[in-house]
Amino acid sequence: MLQEAKTKFIELLRETLNVSASARGCGYNRATVYREREKDQAFADAWDQACEDAYDELEQEARRRAFKGVDEPVFHRGEIVGHVRKYSDQLVMPLLGAYRSRFRPKSGVELSGPDGGPVQFDEGTAAARIAALLALAESRKRSEEDLLS
Repeated sequence: MLQEAKTKFIELLRETLNVSASARGCGYNRATVYREREKDQAFADAWDQACEDAYDELEQEARRRAFKGVDEPVFHRGEIVGHVRKYSDQLVMPLLGAYRSRFRPKSGVELSGPDGGPVQFDEGTAAARIAALLALAESRKRSEEDLLS
């Protein structure tokens, strides 16, 4: 890739956050820019920075819509008769959650053994189970090979 194309790709990526569209916009395909990213550390760093800049802008816009709102037109009989300021509660909670753990949705997975007790781990049982699964896989593989021959 020529340096001109790399520069254009980075500019487009900063605007769109879309690798495919940015690659097309500078005359390349997605696979080519990913290969170039692997070969050129400066390009990879610029790519990462472009994404960070775009995410910062996205966050700033989300904050604006959440806290300052946007004016939406009010219609009456097909005519605009005024505007109403709308705020986005849907954007407030993720923004709060990004900075305050108490606002993050609770999620997690707990494992328990029989009757809610602790999980019991027996290496012998685990090894036997793994051996049985490997034997089953080998048996299925042989069956498929028999069908193909």
